[in-house]
Order: sequence, then structure tokens, then C-alpha cells
Amino acid sequence: MHVLVDIASASAKDRQVFRSRLFTRVPSAMASRSSQYRKRRRFMEEVEREIDNEINNMEPSSPVMVPASTSRMFNELHSTDSNLGANVECSFSIDVDTNNTNNDSAATVDENNLDDIEDEQEECAEDFYDAYNYLNDFQSLKEALRYLAIMGHLSRNFLNLLLAILRKFGHPELPKDGRTLLKIPKVSQEIQHIAGGQMWYSGIEVGLRNYFRNHVPEENKFSLHIFIDGLPLFKSSATQFWPILFKVKEIPDCPVMIAGVFCGQKKPTDLEPYLRQLVDELNNLQVIGMLFGEKVVKIFAKAFVTDTPARAFIKSVMYFPAKHGCTKCTLVGEFVKPERKVIFCSPQPAPSRTDESFRQRHDTEHHKQIRSPLEEIGGLDMIKSFPTSDRLHLIDIGNTRKILYGLFHHKFISFVIWSSEHKKNASHFLMKTKLPSEIHRPFRSLDTLQYWKATEFRSFLHYISPVIYKDFMHSDGFNHYLLYFCGITIFSSSVYKNLNPLAKRMLQQFVVDFPLYYGRTHMSSNVHNLLHVFDDVEELGPLDDWSSYDYENFLQFIKRDVKTGSKCVEQVAGRCKLYASINVHHGPKEKKYPCLTIDGCGLHVTESFVLKPKFRDQWFLTKSNGIVKFLRAEISPQNSLVIVGIKYDNKENYFTATFKDNVSFVAIQSSELNIHKLNSYSPSTMVTLDLKSIKCKLVAVNLPLVLLCTLMLMNFKILCLHLYYLFHYYTLFFRTNHIFYLKIMIVTCFVLV
Repeated sequence: MHVLVDIASASAKDRQVFRSRLFTRVPSAMASRSSQYRKRRRFMEEVEREIDNEINNMEPSSPVMVPASTSRMFNELHSTDSNLGANVECSFSIDVDTNNTNNDSAATVDENNLDDIEDEQEECAEDFYDAYNYLNDFQSLKEALRYLAIMGHLSRNFLNLLLAILRKFGHPELPKDGRTLLKIPKVSQEIQHIAGGQMWYSGIEVGLRNYFRNHVPEENKFSLHIFIDGLPLFKSSATQFWPILFKVKEIPDCPVMIAGVFCGQKKPTDLEPYLRQLVDELNNLQVIGMLFGEKVVKIFAKAFVTDTPARAFIKSVMYFPAKHGCTKCTLVGEFVKPERKVIFCSPQPAPSRTDESFRQRHDTEHHKQIRSPLEEIGGLDMIKSFPTSDRLHLIDIGNTRKILYGLFHHKFISFVIWSSEHKKNASHFLMKTKLPSEIHRPFRSLDTLQYWKATEFRSFLHYISPVIYKDFMHSDGFNHYLLYFCGITIFSSSVYKNLNPLAKRMLQQFVVDFPLYYGRTHMSSNVHNLLHVFDDVEELGPLDDWSSYDYENFLQFIKRDVKTGSKCVEQVAGRCKLYASINVHHGPKEKKYPCLTIDGCGLHVTESFVLKPKFRDQWFLTKSNGIVKFLRAEISPQNSLVIVGIKYDNKENYFTATFKDNVSFVAIQSSELNIHKLNSYSPSTMVTLDLKSIKCKLVAVNLPLVLLCTLMLMNFKILCLHLYYLFHYYTLFFRTNHIFYLKIMIVTCFVLV
């Protein structure tokens, strides 16, 4: 039984719970006679008093102690390469419950909660000044209100009310009607009626011209990532959208733009009218390009990023439950009658599909009778340009969710059942994990697993899963999981590009051995598609560079534009044109970093990289791979910013993943992925560093001083209690997007021997 207990910072109630968990196990191991029981009970009461004395005599918690409260919610962040040499390009996300209390504690506010509230207030103040600097660009109140109405999706009635209030109290120059303020364009003439519904197509060129109308792009070519998916609009209606979205790969901060949208009671019944305008425009742009000023920019379609059903739909091939449903290889699935599902479980790799074999219909059972119009796009590879490894669908809510959900609900017979105590302790550990201020969504309890979003599973995979699974998996199963963890970690970051061939072998071995640990019937298409991650990464880059997270977020923006159930296309088309009118490229951003935070105690290294003298924002890695704890920022005699901190010297490996395939035996240590275990009592030195020495940020989660209570039966009669004090330990996890994270190493609190 493994229990995570923070004795040093525990409340009186928590201590009582700890004692009850410890001592309620004693009577079952004692003799039944009452006299022996009373003697041993007195012995245990004496031990209890000794424990209380030890707790009361403990020194105050060290500066690296983490309060028992949960961290606040954080969201996905995108950072670009730093001019300071950080070479960080990150985008990540997570989720946690906003409730800062657990089931064992009363809903009271302690000092730690007050500290968290103060931290959040300070961060909100900084966020206010940083987030609304663009208000200086507005020339009038009318222009600012128009921006507010568009970005806030304000209804006409609410906007009219707002205008009436402002007119009454000092602003009679404002119009009475919101339509006058917004200047909504007429779009009824642009909507076409096609089979199954209505279609509005504005085009890729229109979107790009609106975005670059004030500046000429620096890039000479635009490679487009195109996204197509379905979007249900109402719970009480079958009305749905099928928008066509796109982004420019060469512009990291380029927003998602809309090329067109279909509206109907179901998905388009005919691909020809739905995709024809897109195909013709792409062919035209690839030939003549786009003229910005005197500069011609070449444009071509690089990839169609979709989920599995939408990919099969637009390619006009069999869906993933079919035996010939794999869009990357010719492996034939096997139908399992008891589960009534198709599995892909073959020890031998199948031949890969090619663009030529696809167009010539070599595998006739893979294709439908009607050809997709996308085959007419010049230079488009029908295999490589349709990746199956979108990290949102394949990794996060695909395999990561499958493994966690299966273990939590005991779907895999080779792993032990998680008891209610196991689940409770794991949930407590998740919710207690402190995350950096750049990340706004913490973890939620495992009891809410069915409500977790993709970002939560993504964070669980990269930050917490090795810690929890190491405690709840047997050694062989944990080593097998590490193949998945290490493979996805490598493919998620360009830092490990040289390890891509190794990651390919690791995922191949993970898929081959998957039936041994999780069962043959769980070999779904998602597990099989892990074999094709390497090919997609080689073609398109690291997984986070082309994931569908941004597109899925934009779908919600589209959905909020629909206010009524009638004329849905007209509403979205008008609002999208309004959005395009304010969504303009402003040229290169003004370099204002590095700079001190508003309170002067922290340092903004980049827009998405802040160091503060608070535990969760203190840690960073130097270019020499040294771990430094930030204390303060100072101005040097040369009038430049420098960092004063504490550098820790010793670090250890957290795990070693091993496997043997048909090539060789391979062992990869966690340090090769910049994952370390750190002892807070290791030798340290005070250092002063230049900002150029920063490599990336670290996130630390403290493991408080823990008592290891080992119950041992001696002489078959006397139960002796041995107390061991452990050092503070941390486990350093390298973030998928070049950001490191320190995580707690779960420690066994007491063991019954």
C-alpha cells in the first residue's frame, strides 16, 4: 500500500487520518487474546506519542516546500525562439479542478490558501497590463467598442443596451443601433445551395489579403495546413457546420483563418460541390501565387490536419473501423466477434501506401467508388499530406486516455486493480501538484476522468504519468510504458531530432508488445497508428508544430457566432468578415523583453517565460545543463540585467527504459531526455548569471519531508516501528516543447512487511 503523506505541513486532522490508517492495520496481526491486545495497544499508543513529539519538534519547512493547496488553472502557451539564446519554442496545456480543497480537509482558508490568492492577484494585475496594451492602438471609443463587440460575440440586444447606456452618460456621438457601429457586411448573395445544405466560401486568398493588408509578408512561400471537421451547433437539433480552416506554417503566430463553411442537417452528401472551390483555388494559387505589393509569394497545400473520420471522409476511403481502414499501410484488420470490433494486431509490418498506389487504386477495398476532388490538387501527396498522428486525437485523447482510463477502471487484466485508496491518493497527488504561472489549468481529480479534456491528458502524459505509473505498474509494464512516453517525448520536440530513429523503434516495440500487457482486443487503430508517427514527424516536423489544438479552439469561436437557429450560415459569414476586418498583421513585434515584472521582483525573459521568487517560477536550466533556482534580478555595472540564484550540483537518473528488437538491445536513461532526480540537500552555490546563459525554464514540484514508516514483525510477536527521514527529492521532466518540469517522485510512506 503506497500513501503520499506530507507530515511536516499536515493539519491536525490530516495527522489523525495518518494515524488511523497506520494503527487500524495493527489488530489484525495481533493475537486474539485481550491481554496481548492491550499490551500491544499500549505499545502503539506510546509510539503514537513519540510520533507527535517528532512532528512538534520538526523544524519549519524548507524554502522548497510546496503548500498543500492545489495550483490554479493554466492554459496552452506558445513561445518563440528567444533572442537570449534560450532556443525555446513551446506550446502546451493542462487542466485541473478549480476547487482548492480535497475530500479530507474542511473548506477553510489557511495561510497557504491566502498565499495562493495573493499570487493570483499579482498575476492578474500583471496580466491586465500585458494583455491590454493593444488598447493604445485604438483612436476612438467607437473603434474600441467595435472591437469589443466582435471579439466578445455580443448579441445585438446587449450591444444596443451598452450603446444606450454610454449615450446617456456622456457619449452622445455613439450610434443608437449596433449594426451601425459594426457595419455588418451583406453575405446573402455569397451563399450557395448545394446537396445537403448551404455553402459559403470566401476563399484562402481573401483571408490572406485581409491579414496582410497593412504589411508585406517577409516569407517567400506559404505552406498551408488545412483543417476540416464537423461541428454540432445545438443539443436539440441536428444542424451542424463543416468549416474549412487554414493556417500558414511559416508564420508561428499566424491566427486560424476560415476559407468556407458548410451548414446542413448532416455532413455534406457530395464531396464535389463541397471541395471544388477549394481545389480550384489551390491549383490557381500554386501556379500564379499571390502578389503583395511588388512581392510574389508562392502558395501550396502542405497538409490536411483532421481527425480520423474526417480524414476518411475527404479522401473518400473506408473508415477506421473497416478491415482496410488504415490510410498509411495495407495492413488488414481482424474482426473480433465477442467485442464486435476490428483490431490491427499483426507482428509483421505491412507495406506502406504510396501516392501512386492510392491514385491507381491498388487496394480496391480501401477506396470508395467516388473519387475525392482533392486528388486533383497539383503536387499533393495523398498519403504524406494526410497525417494520422495529430497529437490531440491520436496521442492525448487517443492512447494516453486509453491507458489511463483502462488502468483506472481495470480494463487491463495484467495490471492490479486500483483500490479506492489508490485512486484517492493518486488524485490527491495530482491536485496538489504545483504548476508554473504560464500554465493556467491544473489537474483535476481522477474521479472526473470522464470530463478531462485533451490538454489534461497531454499534461498527464508529459509531467505526471511516469511518477504515478511507476508506483502503480509492475516493473515490466512500467518499462513497456516508458517506450511510449519516451517516444512521444522525442517526437514532440525538435531538440531530440537526432533521436527520431530511436523513437521510431521504441514505438514499434511498444505496439508489438502492447497485447502482452493490455490485451489483444485493445489493439485499436489508434494503437496501430503509432507505427506511423515517425513518417509524419519526418514530413511535417514535431507533433506540436501541426496539431489541431488551434483549429479546435477556433471551432468554438465559430459556434459562439450563432445566436439563433435560423440563417446560421449568414450569421457566421457576417461575423467572420467582421473578425477579418480587425485581425490584421502588424508586422514584426517590438522587442520589449527582457524586462522586470511590475513589482520589480521577477523577470520576463520572453513574452511566455517569466522568473519570479516563488517556488513554481524559480527554476531554470542553463546552457551548461545546470539547475538554478532564481532569487532575484539585478542590474549589473554594465547596465544589463543579471540573475542571482542558487545552482545545484548533483542530479540523478529517474528511470532507465530498455528494450530489445530485431536490431539490438537498447537502454535509454532519463538524463538523455533531460529528466533527472534532484536532491534539495545536494551541494549548492550562489551564482550570478547573464541572461544569455539561460536555456529554458524549469517547473518544480516539491516533495515535502516525508516519514517512511516501515512496520516489521519481529520475533512473530512484537510489531516494531522504524522511522526514517527522507530528503527532499524532485524529478526533473523535460517538457515536450523545450521546457523542463520538475516533478515529485512518489515515495512509499509505509510498507507492511
